[in-house]
Amino acid sequence: MTAHTNHAIKEIEQENQIFDEISRVLESDKKNLEMHVTDLKDKINETKHRLNETEQQNKILNCIIEQKLSKNHRNRYAIVLFLSALLLVSTVLAVNQYVKPSELKTGYFTYDLKGDEVYGAQKWNKPDGTQIRIYIQNLANLSDEKIRLVKEAITSKETISVDDSLTHKAPSGNKSTFYLGWSGVMENELHFSAVFVDSVNDSDIVLSLIRTKNMDDYSGWTESTTKDGEILHSNITIFDAHEVSDQNLGTIVRHEFGHALGLGHSTDPTDLMFPTVTTAIPYVSECDYAALVSIYNLGSDVHTCEK
Repeated sequence: MTAHTNHAIKEIEQENQIFDEISRVLESDKKNLEMHVTDLKDKINETKHRLNETEQQNKILNCIIEQKLSKNHRNRYAIVLFLSALLLVSTVLAVNQYVKPSELKTGYFTYDLKGDEVYGAQKWNKPDGTQIRIYIQNLANLSDEKIRLVKEAITSKETISVDDSLTHKAPSGNKSTFYLGWSGVMENELHFSAVFVDSVNDSDIVLSLIRTKNMDDYSGWTESTTKDGEILHSNITIFDAHEVSDQNLGTIVRHEFGHALGLGHSTDPTDLMFPTVTTAIPYVSECDYAALVSIYNLGSDVHTCEK
């Protein structure tokens, strides 16, 4: 082999080394850019979540204040009756003047959501008095307080009354009832209840809380195994659970558990079961309640909302 050939080979090897180094630098730059893009997306999503959460909290706070004022009004009315008829008249007038400025009036009726639909086709075939067994797989290492919130989103029987003007369903003065959990409808109408178990092998529903972020930005996902329209088992996954706020955690669990019970999505943007949950009142609506009853008691695939 000639000296000229050896020299050419060395030059080629040096060029290859240079190209390899350039490739490494470019690959490093590419990874850094991808990390920056991911960070920016996370910050944008976090900002959106905070804005939505703030808006939800403000609206719900206004609703709670309205209910408190209404309760105070009733208490004052009873006291005035006890004192005298004359004092009753004067006090009622004073209370009315006090309440009026805080009434939630929009001055217009945006649109009528009557006729929106909630879909569903599958259901659990549970005998009366039995239980749906739920196993919580806490892979995100959430605190006991967080786990309590997860459980309450399912088992709470509490309700709140909300003025329909908040959801644009009717003018101010009309009320709707929202359920903070699913146990009320399950026990009252479906005649079975929910219980949490310590073994995955004993469960009907596995609720997994994981630290992984979903690539498609889903906050939650539910998969159910069915046969002839009967649900045999369900898996609920809550993504990025350690980063979710307390309120949003309850909202996601509440939405996904609706799927696990057999509900599909709603066409109402203000409903808990709408595909993208942005409602200021992320609780089980009267329509969700009625839809579940229709699926189990009437075998209906679609329930049309009354309002």
